Amino acid sequence: MRVELKKFQDGFVYSEAQFPAMVAGWATGKSLCGILRILRLCEQYPNNLALICRKEFTDLKDSTIKDFELYTGLKVGTNKDVVLQNGSTIMFRHGEELNTLQNINLGACLIEQGEEFDDDSQWFMLFGRMRRKNCGNPSLFLIANANGDNWINRLWPSDDDKSRS
Repeated sequence: MRVELKKFQDGFVYSEAQFPAMVAGWATGKSLCGILRILRLCEQYPNNLALICRKEFTDLKDSTIKDFELYTGLKVGTNKDVVLQNGSTIMFRHGEELNTLQNINLGACLIEQGEEFDDDSQWFMLFGRMRRKNCGNPSLFLIANANGDNWINRLWPSDDDKSRS
């Protein structure tokens, strides 16, 4: 799939920052950019282990996974994983499953629709799992709708609601 990214989208997808955020309004391509970033990191580093998470299972299944399959042409298995040809795995999990990931070593992680989470506890739990070797600098990132004064605004203060590093 060939996509022409806008400047702020490109800045997020190809950011060298370890913990970037893309906070913007509806229909700005946030999901596409998050998916492109995680796919790029998994293609770049063989045997990487990545996670895409969203608060609610229904939203993960009916929106995030469907977008992923549409944009990539890859099929998410019944185990909620995709294994790329280079051995990298992208897992899809929802908020209630995150507590089962205590001993995992991730190389990349996308929190989709970060504003759906009530606080930053999931962010910091996942932050502690960003320790995979041989995948560059493990990257934890999020996409979110602009939603006023919340935990995202406190971690990434900015007047520019598009892409934050």
